Amino acid sequence: MDQALTPQQVSQILQIGKRTTLSLIRSGEIPARKVGGQWRVSPVALKEYLRGDVDDEPLNAADLVAIREGIEAIGRGETVSLEEYERERGL
Repeated sequence: MDQALTPQQVSQILQIGKRTTLSLIRSGEIPARKVGGQWRVSPVALKEYLRGDVDDEPLNAADLVAIREGIEAIGRGETVSLEEYERERGL
């Protein structure tokens, strides 16, 4: 397994400042995870980011509302199959 990179290492690889790197990580533009309270970036995720393979469109307010409503519906047991969902929406 490739060793996860610290934000400092990512900054050096991209030749950008650490603040810029942290901003990209916090926004989700560079995929990362917190491990023991510290950000870590997978080398594979960084390569995908550099190739442009990452979905860099952030979630908007409507997306977040839909996600929240979906989670609440699941909690109430109100789930439907993918086929039923697509049929209801004419997809």
